[in-house]
Amino acid sequence: MCGVDAPELKQAGGIESRDHLRSLVAQGGGAIGVVAIEKDQYKRTVADLFIMKSDGSEIHLNSQMVIDGHAYHYEKYSGSCPQPDVLVRAEEIAKSNGVGLWSTPKAEKPWEFREKANP
Repeated sequence: MCGVDAPELKQAGGIESRDHLRSLVAQGGGAIGVVAIEKDQYKRTVADLFIMKSDGSEIHLNSQMVIDGHAYHYEKYSGSCPQPDVLVRAEEIAKSNGVGLWSTPKAEKPWEFREKANP
């Protein structure tokens, strides 16, 4: 997901983040729209992801995960995202609502967790 970083599965909040993403994808019947943006250093596709709900409304998975407090805006890697300002605002909303990862004071960011695990 372009500009987004979620907790690792072995990290606090990782399982919850994965399960929340699964629940969002289920709202679209499992179908995901992918707008590829670039390849990262590991040759993975970096993309904006969308689902279309049965009522015709669309969910931008990248920003929804951040708004719901299950992922962080990863500013370091959001420069190529089409609308990084949407991710900035999504994180502001999550912080002000104190939801998910923002309900735990000083929660460890995924990039910090990975740095400790692989110094």
